[in-house]
Amino acid sequence: MLDNRQRHGWVWDGSGGTVLFERDISKSLIFLKRQAPTLVIPYGTYHEVHVEMRAFGKILGKEKEAEEWLAVFDDKVKKANASIQGLVKEGSTYSIMGPFGKEFYIYGDGVNRGGQAIYQQLGLTPPDKVRKDLIEAKIDALSISEEKMADYAGDYIFLDISGGAEFDENSPDNQRQGLREPW
Repeated sequence: MLDNRQRHGWVWDGSGGTVLFERDISKSLIFLKRQAPTLVIPYGTYHEVHVEMRAFGKILGKEKEAEEWLAVFDDKVKKANASIQGLVKEGSTYSIMGPFGKEFYIYGDGVNRGGQAIYQQLGLTPPDKVRKDLIEAKIDALSISEEKMADYAGDYIFLDISGGAEFDENSPDNQRQGLREPW
């Protein structure tokens, strides 16, 4: 016989460990609020690591620790930027793309697929269409048709294949669209 938690689609192991949520978060929140103080932060609330870390520092009463973490982070970003000097050609554009299931996505400068690191921290330049359609519009990801891939392709592409889909760079369709290795 299913207990109440199993009927609602989430399971808690009782040790304070694993909680699996269902799509209807309202039912999960009722359970979580009974267990501990619960703060809901909607996806996409923070679009920049400094703003996010300072917000969590304030929420947790750890503003000093947040600033210390950011100082270390900024130093690492500075070193990463120095390490790619000479590798990044001036005027080049960079896209983050990836097949996911039967769809194909373009990613902006949000948390998805390294967008913050690539565009915000490393300062790599997105193609105009990525900048306009995603970054300026504050959209993290955009599903596009195969016919539109070349419109969003930069001079260099970071290709994410973590969604379980496969991308065959040797297929005639992808070569026709100019999506080949540049070296």
